[in-house]
Amino acid sequence: MKLALSALQFFYCPALFLAGSAMAQNNETTSVEMYDFLYNIVGDDPGAGWADSYNIGDECFCSITTFDHGIGVMLVEWKEGYWASVEDICNALGEPPDLNMTQLGVSIPVYNDVQCGRGPPNDAGDEHRCPGRVDMGPEGCGQLGPFWNTTKLEETLLDKNAAITPIPAGVHPDIQFVLNLTTTTEPGGEGWHDSYSVGDECFCSTTFDHDIGEAVVDTPFGFLTLLQACTLLGPGPGAENRPVYNDVQCGNGPPNDAGDEQICPGRVDIGAEGCGHIGPKWNWDKVPANVTIPPYVASSSSDNWFWRGFGFPAAIMLVLALACS
Repeated sequence: MKLALSALQFFYCPALFLAGSAMAQNNETTSVEMYDFLYNIVGDDPGAGWADSYNIGDECFCSITTFDHGIGVMLVEWKEGYWASVEDICNALGEPPDLNMTQLGVSIPVYNDVQCGRGPPNDAGDEHRCPGRVDMGPEGCGQLGPFWNTTKLEETLLDKNAAITPIPAGVHPDIQFVLNLTTTTEPGGEGWHDSYSVGDECFCSTTFDHDIGEAVVDTPFGFLTLLQACTLLGPGPGAENRPVYNDVQCGNGPPNDAGDEQICPGRVDIGAEGCGHIGPKWNWDKVPANVTIPPYVASSSSDNWFWRGFGFPAAIMLVLALACS
């Protein structure tokens, strides 16, 4: 929820009710054109020139992009068990017929990342802070469009799953996929790790640096920031003597903005060959359905992650909301 008003404005319950009503109306208005609206995004001041994607109806297309900041070579799981580079995915999607390029950012919504706000983000940093629309100022940062059309991708990519290789003998049993990476990046060992695996579960183990705490992920509990998601998932039994991975979800993303996680998402404890070793995903089944979601208030400070995640204004709003219920 966007906490644009100060704590004093929420002092009385009627004010809290009116504010909530206004937000609901805003969501209803934007949902006519958009598909999801993120209240907790307070992004940069973007421009249409930032766009890497756009949507026509319920389909997302990659915009004219140079695939810079490491995004073109990044491998993503576009369908369960099927991986491809972002560039190959964009090429497979193509362009809609009769596209009027002059209308991009005018009558056609445009977005900061390559999948209409759905990720993955590149390593520039702004796509973590402002994943959504870039043609309507900061308020567009939290407005997300549709996903890529996987039916269209299946026509081209389903029989070309060259991004993964058969899992070799001797690979740790936690590993789900071995990606065919060409990177020469030599990971920095256990000091780089942001997650670890235990059997078929992945656990966060991160300081939320490089803007990753700001990243928003879709969960069974709605859209959450990485900080909120990792808090709900819990710390797990500990990373000692476990496979450890470069990103926060055992190689499954999202990457931070340091640059290395786009090209080396996997294990960082066995040298460069581990970059493509992808472990399990987070296990949301273990999180109780009635769990309390940690409050979140966005901040321009990238260092003060504690107050950004559990800020005083958010706590005040939560207390007052409970008191008025």
